[in-house]
Amino acid sequence: EAIDFLNDIRLDALLMSNIVDGLYRISSFRDKTPLKTQNVSLSEIFDEIKDTLNRQRHPGRLIYTESLPTVKANRSLLIEALTNLVDNGLKFNSSADKTVEISTDCSEDVWVKIGLKDNGIGIDLRYRNKLFGLFERLRTDYEGTGVGLYLAKVSIEKMGGRIDVSSEVGKGSTFWIILEGGSGLC
Repeated sequence: EAIDFLNDIRLDALLMSNIVDGLYRISSFRDKTPLKTQNVSLSEIFDEIKDTLNRQRHPGRLIYTESLPTVKANRSLLIEALTNLVDNGLKFNSSADKTVEISTDCSEDVWVKIGLKDNGIGIDLRYRNKLFGLFERLRTDYEGTGVGLYLAKVSIEKMGGRIDVSSEVGKGSTFWIILEGGSGLC
């Protein structure tokens, strides 16, 4: 019983640490300093995310082609946003083969549309207005702080992009990010 109690304390401390960390990152977005962007290879970003998932022995697969385009972005913010979206796609997933599949479309002039499609539990889009809110959680039966999607949205918008979602309950979700293309668009 004492070990269970200590485990509960440890989990609560970890949750609080994650919340404080998220709040710290959010506070940095309020800085009015112009954001430094550069050409960022999506292939390299997803390779890093995949390596992190493997090191953490995260259940699930990240699927993408090896030749993804380059976007104009702040590397740190982009990793933050995409990691949160991939994590959610694998976390909110009851499938035996948890997957997040990456796609890109460069047909919109200088913009790159990035899709992150999962085979998870899906989202009831009646709650779309709450989805990207700070501390908003649509499901309490899964771990989370309600900070990840908010950080993803703020990060993408700080880089001049947009984010949206299409989803069906029980069939998964696709998060769409649109960012300015980098050199050698596609």
